[in-house]
Amino acid sequence: MKASFDNLRMSGFYTLSFTLSLSKGATLIISLWLTAYVTAIEPTEKSEPVVSINLCTDQWLILFQDKHTNYYFSPLALNKGYNYLYSQVKKTQVILPSLDALILLNPSLILASQYSDKNLIHGLNNFGLSFTIIEPATNFEGIRRNISRIGKLINKTDKANRLLHDFNKRLTIVAKDAKNRPNQTAIFYAPNGFTHGEGTIYNAILEATGLTNLATELGVKGHGYLSLETLLWNNPDIIILEDDFSNNDSLSQQMLKHPALNRLLNQSRLIFVNANKLSCAGFGSLLAAEQIMEQR
Repeated sequence: MKASFDNLRMSGFYTLSFTLSLSKGATLIISLWLTAYVTAIEPTEKSEPVVSINLCTDQWLILFQDKHTNYYFSPLALNKGYNYLYSQVKKTQVILPSLDALILLNPSLILASQYSDKNLIHGLNNFGLSFTIIEPATNFEGIRRNISRIGKLINKTDKANRLLHDFNKRLTIVAKDAKNRPNQTAIFYAPNGFTHGEGTIYNAILEATGLTNLATELGVKGHGYLSLETLLWNNPDIIILEDDFSNNDSLSQQMLKHPALNRLLNQSRLIFVNANKLSCAGFGSLLAAEQIMEQR
């Protein structure tokens, strides 16, 4: 039995054809139509495909790509609200993280996270597709480990070393600058009072910039909430807001326009950080720290 794979790019479908040899030289061709949620996958002279099915692994893989790589990313990679590297992704590099699409592509490696669809991960395991779970970092040392780990996984240790060198150099500059700044309290504050305390990359960012995280000081571990009254009572020196709130008519957004908060903001410095730099713990975290230092 001979199987052939025909790519019908215009239709967005694929045919899987089986040719059965019968007696007296006759043949029977059986064609199966399979929906493939892959954009324009064509024969290539590049390296074997590597796929990311998570926003955070998207961001890592984008940093490693060059003209010789054959990488595919999740749809969120094209969303500028979530991915600060969105401009470096082509539409033809996007693949929906579905089992049938990944089976058809048959990548050499799939990068996933602990937040990836459990049923999909189970399916990948059943079909013998190679995948690795990349744990999200909660501090800058964790970011360094992920850079090195991914570099080894995709055989790009030299690129990983260059990224590490650049990362450490720029983080050192941030730390030196922070030493020359006054001791101040700061807090990431979002609609509904959502904030980030001990054990989060947000806390690590504030530490890197020489700021004391008010949320951590108030006992918040991980991600949690602080009431507006608590925020007003503790009067932080700096309030950090993400700058891409899209729904200005929501009740949670209106909270940030509360008259009492406006009075507080007259005493506190307001700093804006691009939300797409905060969506994942990675190089964007360094960029967020640099952005905070620019506004201190």
